[in-house]
Amino acid sequence: MKRPGILYFFLFAVNLTVIFSCNEPKDEVWPEIIINQPDANRFYSPGDTITLEADFSDDATLSFVKVALVDTYNHPVLAPVSISPAASQYHLGAELVIDDASLKGGSYNLQFQASDGVNTTSKYVKVNIDEIDRELLYPVVVTSEGTNHVRILRTDSTGVFRSIYMYQGDYAASDVSNAFGLLFFSGKTMADLQAFSLAENKSLWSVPCEQSSTGHWFEMLAYYYPWLLVSQYDGYVRGYDRYGVQQFKSQPVANNFAEQVYMMQDYVIAGMKEYSTDNRQLAVFHVSGGKLLDLQPLDFLPVGFGKAGTNKVIVFGNEGSDGVIAIYDLNESTLPVINRLKGENISSVDMMSDNVFYLSAGNELYRYTYLINSAFPLASGYGNGKIVCENLSEQLYVASGSTLFLVNAQDGSADTSWQFNGEILDVHLLYNK
Repeated sequence: MKRPGILYFFLFAVNLTVIFSCNEPKDEVWPEIIINQPDANRFYSPGDTITLEADFSDDATLSFVKVALVDTYNHPVLAPVSISPAASQYHLGAELVIDDASLKGGSYNLQFQASDGVNTTSKYVKVNIDEIDRELLYPVVVTSEGTNHVRILRTDSTGVFRSIYMYQGDYAASDVSNAFGLLFFSGKTMADLQAFSLAENKSLWSVPCEQSSTGHWFEMLAYYYPWLLVSQYDGYVRGYDRYGVQQFKSQPVANNFAEQVYMMQDYVIAGMKEYSTDNRQLAVFHVSGGKLLDLQPLDFLPVGFGKAGTNKVIVFGNEGSDGVIAIYDLNESTLPVINRLKGENISSVDMMSDNVFYLSAGNELYRYTYLINSAFPLASGYGNGKIVCENLSEQLYVASGSTLFLVNAQDGSADTSWQFNGEILDVHLLYNK
């Protein structure tokens, strides 16, 4: 049975709601901003502090005020100063430290913003950044001195290696951030992931090593600005910013974990291994959301990656007793092997320039040129070497056993060496940017 009275009442109530909602007053007052400091067109350098002073006001409560250094595309290049005043007027007096030494020189804008939750006002002050020249500060060495005894050393102002940190526990991997002067390191089953300030000589934050049914947890880490990529045995690759806040998490690859990780442009690339077999795959994730884009079967064990153009990645690895070099094409999803080092496994690789890489394979050092796909033997006597390119002076830091050699990248000669008390696990070079 129809009930028209109830229907009419419902329509009447809906009409009243629409009428009253339409009559609600609109907020047409925009926040005001008066900028006192800094003056426009001032010059700064990385490491400088920008003094900020501004007055913000509105007829309603300000939900936030913010100041950010942005590029020509309005993208923030430093962490902003952001405050929730909970008042209709606010006087800002703050400092913004240009703490990214790798910031490119040129014109930037200081973006001052204020919002009342409805309207947001932005004003800009142009500033200039003087780019600093890149220079090598010092090498950092990680050594093993006895069972589960890890020591980290760096050179002082006289070139002598001094111990800066040591811990009891296992070791998986380490890397440095030149932009922020940080050293990252972790164990595999016992030691936590840690961030260590080389400038302040102290630990900043850590991520605990968790126990799993397999006995593994952290597998590998590598720093690619602005993230520390960490592969973990739960199948994920995670990306942490310099404050230890997780900013990236990949989709998991079922029954696999990542042994090697690399980031290029908008992609995170990982060499994956199946838990219970020796089957391996190359996984490609997008940095936005961590979506799995491609999964390629691998016939070899990846040991390193390098850039080979806009959409190509060089994959260095080992197949049986041979070292292999393959090219992964992001557009075509292909992975052909293009070169092979017969009877010599690759233990380490680093990039000297856009097309030139140096490899440690077997007992030899090689110069590999991608454009001509040529691997040229440079020097011998560096068994299981760990190699790092110093591309400002075209030298190589090569660790073999407990000795670190400084090798001329042109002729392979070594005039300088350092002896350590234990096996060298890793070598890194810290630059000022």
